[in-house]
Amino acid sequence: MKDIITGGVYAVDLHGTEAYEFQGVHPALIVRMLKEEKMYYVVPLTTYTKERWEKCKKKGFGTRITSTNSIARVDKMNIVSAKQVQGRYYNAGHLVIPTEEEIGAVLERVEEYISLTDDKTKKEYRKFSTQRLKFEKNMDALSNKNYEEFSYPITVENDLSFFCPCTEISFISNVDIKDIISIKFNASPVEISKQGTDMKISIKLVKGNLLTFSEAYDIFESQKGSSDT
Repeated sequence: MKDIITGGVYAVDLHGTEAYEFQGVHPALIVRMLKEEKMYYVVPLTTYTKERWEKCKKKGFGTRITSTNSIARVDKMNIVSAKQVQGRYYNAGHLVIPTEEEIGAVLERVEEYISLTDDKTKKEYRKFSTQRLKFEKNMDALSNKNYEEFSYPITVENDLSFFCPCTEISFISNVDIKDIISIKFNASPVEISKQGTDMKISIKLVKGNLLTFSEAYDIFESQKGSSDT
């Protein structure tokens, strides 16, 4: 006999703490993981109302379960351990039992949701990789004082600062920026602030190092000015 019916509806403690999460114990359709018998992915169920259904249809990933008068919120899917599964879910004293067809429809939506999520992740990670590589190349140029190969406006005063368009680093994070600069500039502190459509990135260098960058930049600017005339 089975302790937990995969595909069944159970009372599950979802441990939600944010407004966009289901909080506390909630009915959910549960599916046992293929290789981890004490782990499940769960699709929370919410009672059907016309208003909720219209809202779910706009998002596109609510699935109607008519036999239980509920909506499966595929977009709120979660992963839980067996200890969060508190027992079969009852309504009016009886077990909640969706039909095979209804469970199949929910699982199809889960597969679609995961597939679309995977596709989006691949696209975003490709953009992340492209932007990070470009930023690394720019930091190589800057750290080697090769200003001709550097893409962004620079100021060298109390620190070494440059202004990078937000659109060029929209898929990488502040942590990535600081990590790259830490590698290229031997763990120099970094400050990042938004200024209009740009991010101002300031590298804090010791006075001697800052001076060498300043002198090299002055030479670059003077040579550039001569070539422009």
